[in-house]
Amino acid sequence: MTRLPRSLAKAPENVARLSRQELSEQQRQRIIGSLTEVFAKRGYPAATVNNLTAAAKISMGSFYDHFESKEDCLLQIQDQVGREARRRIAAAVPTNGDWVEATYKGIWALLSFAAEDPMAARVALLESQTAGAESVRRYDEMLQEVASFLGRGREISTFEGELPPTFEEATASGLAWLVQTRLVRGEIRDVDTLLREMAAVALEPYLGAKRTRQRLAALATARL
Repeated sequence: MTRLPRSLAKAPENVARLSRQELSEQQRQRIIGSLTEVFAKRGYPAATVNNLTAAAKISMGSFYDHFESKEDCLLQIQDQVGREARRRIAAAVPTNGDWVEATYKGIWALLSFAAEDPMAARVALLESQTAGAESVRRYDEMLQEVASFLGRGREISTFEGELPPTFEEATASGLAWLVQTRLVRGEIRDVDTLLREMAAVALEPYLGAKRTRQRLAALATARL
């Protein structure tokens, strides 16, 4: 019995299914990329589903196959950006480093991500605050996560006195504001300048100005 060439033989069912899944995921990522740009450029309140479908070159039915609503679309983008940010931080921060090094390299990883994909950063940090209660809750949860990490600085603090209980929450909001202003001005690509500014804001309350300058100089030299 003549056998078909391997290239023409039918692929095993599980391989074919995997290929369809991969193709579907690639399509979804392409759509999300297009919709992220719409939200970033138009703003969430002004963006319509018609704007979104036109940018992604999909039908209205296809849009609702992927998303329940415009808000669900933004929530999915928000979650995806959060996952990628955490992945990059985990890759950049050494497991054997101290809190100061972890803070510095974590900020660097986030800024590098924002500079690489400013549209996604704008949606996550700016438009998410205009998209409804659930999106705002997730944004606040992100700030609380940053505040909890900053709170570890109290363990090494040389500050003479007691920091207010909400100090870290205020600092986290301030750090987010620094990134937001650069995104609005289109200056997010100047990572090194913003890194020094944000790292100083995060570290000085615990280390003091002199120790912060020393540590930042050493960490910057190690990156070269």
